[in-house]
Amino acid sequence: MKKLFSIKLLILIIAGLLVSYVVPTVTPAQTPAGKTFNLKFASWLPQQEAMNYATNLWMKGVEERTNGRVKVTPYYGETLGKSMNSLDMLRTGVCDIALFPTIYFSKQFRVLDILALPGLVPNRTVGTEIIYTLLRQDLLKKELANYRPVVMQGFDPGFLVFSKKKVTKAEELKGMKVRFTSATTKMALEALGATPVSIPGPELFSALNTGIVDGTTVSPAFVITAKLHEITKYVVWGNSLFCGANIVLMSQKTWSSLPVDVQLIMEELSEKAKYDYLEIGQKADVDALNAMKAAGMDLSRLSPEESKKWEKLFKGIEDQWVSETQAAGFPGKEALEMTKKVIERSQW
Repeated sequence: MKKLFSIKLLILIIAGLLVSYVVPTVTPAQTPAGKTFNLKFASWLPQQEAMNYATNLWMKGVEERTNGRVKVTPYYGETLGKSMNSLDMLRTGVCDIALFPTIYFSKQFRVLDILALPGLVPNRTVGTEIIYTLLRQDLLKKELANYRPVVMQGFDPGFLVFSKKKVTKAEELKGMKVRFTSATTKMALEALGATPVSIPGPELFSALNTGIVDGTTVSPAFVITAKLHEITKYVVWGNSLFCGANIVLMSQKTWSSLPVDVQLIMEELSEKAKYDYLEIGQKADVDALNAMKAAGMDLSRLSPEESKKWEKLFKGIEDQWVSETQAAGFPGKEALEMTKKVIERSQW
């Protein structure tokens, strides 16, 4: 009898422990019946641009899967604020989710800026895989501490576009004013002998049209998005001059305010969004090249000899990037090693 009583007592103790363990983890998911969440998404690009495609599907999916409990209202084309202010808008609650190019925020996103190293990333598919690999390996932990990733998107490698002068050799760049995207791209342009000039993306058309700059580093799709094919003539393809990312982040404050069931739905849709983006992004690259040719742009490639020359001029930028990134307290060395592994795997 005592033995039976002891067993029953043990069962009650275990049950009590289970309840005390389970209840706290379930409670945050419980929300008042009928409570809704209205979120704002700020994008610096037009609605139909490829970089918004996956997020548009994500927003629609969230509303459908939550039966309207969560609605995300998009604001395209900088209607909520300039792209350069995207992080501030997230911090201050002007928006809950934002799309922005990491190349404008290389100091804040030190590890993600690895995509900007010249000659490193071959295409947007590999660039996107690099981002997600760095994310899974916790190498982005420090720079994403206050944000929750929604869609992480690498864009296609950039090249050089000029309005009036055809350039096929590094020495022809001497004295030319060329718009750069990140501090790393600035180093690459300086190595080539050009004069780097900082111009925000939305102001680039005007800067080229008025002669503030002679040319720009740019990816294929953005040439068409920014209508640069209307005012520029010469394109030179070389080793990947730079790459980068347009990422969609949610503020951690907003994320923490959402019920757990909603968070799980969002995470599931974010995984799908990665592949939605790559599908539309690859199509956008092909369409952009066709549009550039149709506009009569002069597309030329560096000769093999000149390409090797550029590689030599870029030598040392990787080491400098790692040194500066490590000094700033970010895992630059580990990130570069992991990035090269991803690139190597992509060539199998």
